[in-house]
Amino acid sequence: MINTRIKLFILKLGFCFFPFVLITQYAVDSVARKHTNVSFKSPLVLDIIPNEIKAPSRESIFVTGRPGAGCFVFLIRDPANQSKIAYDSWGTGGPVSEAFNFQPNRKYTFKLHLPALAGNSLNDKNGLARLIIELDGRVLIDKEVHYFKYSNNDVYVGYNPIGGSVCGDQFAGSIKMNNEFLWYVSPSHSSLVDRFCNYLSHQYGLVFFFFKALGVIVSLFSLALLASH
Repeated sequence: MINTRIKLFILKLGFCFFPFVLITQYAVDSVARKHTNVSFKSPLVLDIIPNEIKAPSRESIFVTGRPGAGCFVFLIRDPANQSKIAYDSWGTGGPVSEAFNFQPNRKYTFKLHLPALAGNSLNDKNGLARLIIELDGRVLIDKEVHYFKYSNNDVYVGYNPIGGSVCGDQFAGSIKMNNEFLWYVSPSHSSLVDRFCNYLSHQYGLVFFFFKALGVIVSLFSLALLASH
């Protein structure tokens, strides 16, 4: 049996913890809404700082659309700090730039003139429009490309949740727009705590579930103790 002092302590803990849960949920929700309410228009200017990598990779920068009807802008990187930027429209392919120097922990500014963001109307699968990608004022790609229309909810910065085989899950580094972080991955030499917090920061649903479940458990336990007191 739990004695009275322990019961009272748990009750106090539960009633103090419940407001903390609500405040934390509100804070996380604010961050999530801030990200999803960002307006993406062409040309899109992104400040990118890459982390160091140990092996060749294909990293997502900007993805629109859905499985089977998506467009991808991604980096093809190697550990020797030579990279290429590429575009792909699902099932059609796209251009790849010449290699350029891409040093870790340095800021690069990419300007993306993307057909999917330019408000063009695509009535059939053969529609083409002009794509321009610039790096620090230098044109890397200037081509007509195929693209798919998308809804406002189908825009992903720094990660690729729609699949396909052309690029990986996420970009290893940070991406800012208008001096605000849209994507951040801790460097590999970061502490375990930092990397865990970074993981949670990109998993809004997981954070919501964790705090809601914890709040419900503590509240129910407190009520059960109150009823038995």
